[in-house]
Amino acid sequence: SDKWRVTVRGGGANLYRITEQDDEYYVEHEHFRLLGPNDRDVIGKTDSKEDAIELIRSSSGEDIEEINEM
Repeated sequence: SDKWRVTVRGGGANLYRITEQDDEYYVEHEHFRLLGPNDRDVIGKTDSKEDAIELIRSSSGEDIEEINEM
């Protein structure tokens, strides 16, 4: 499966992850913890990477800063 890390503008909780699996794209919001493991909330599932990016943009209310393959 392919994975991308998506950073949106602004500070704090601005990191998202897109995971492609079986022609579906899962969008997760990553939360970093100083103590203990990081959390990820599933935001949704889309049929294309472009739709996944749009979901992140509308969920965060911010513009996309960068997209990196993992």
